[in-house]
Amino acid sequence: RVIAHSKNERTFHIFYQLLAAPSAFKENLFQGFGSATHDSFRYVGSIGSRIIEGRTDTEHFELTVSALKTFGIEGEELNTLMKALCIVLQLGNLTFEPDPSVDGEGALLVVDDELEKVTTFMGIGQEEIKNATTTKLVKARGE
Repeated sequence: RVIAHSKNERTFHIFYQLLAAPSAFKENLFQGFGSATHDSFRYVGSIGSRIIEGRTDTEHFELTVSALKTFGIEGEELNTLMKALCIVLQLGNLTFEPDPSVDGEGALLVVDDELEKVTTFMGIGQEEIKNATTTKLVKARGE
């Protein structure tokens, strides 16, 4: 459901809520994220109605933050959670192409601005992201 959804269906509501959050809140998570919209990310893309159960995504975001606070998730913990969601969105913008050296079973990560954003968001290098997204690990039972 994260990476694909039907044409008139939304993915997880929290993504839309986060993207509808106040720009200052979003910018505090990651520099440049303040101006991000649903059109900035492949995982969410264009959406029809932004009203769910009579409330906007911004209003739902405020309700979600309030509910999380009830469970003690606020401040830095809330920011960490929201940053993780930002990273999921940004990972969806990565582009892969077939690796001609692996008989059609491998992939190469395209180096572009989207990869640079992921490295910035995650605080790790391009090689680590390349290895994590293109290396197949097989672990036999009992290992």
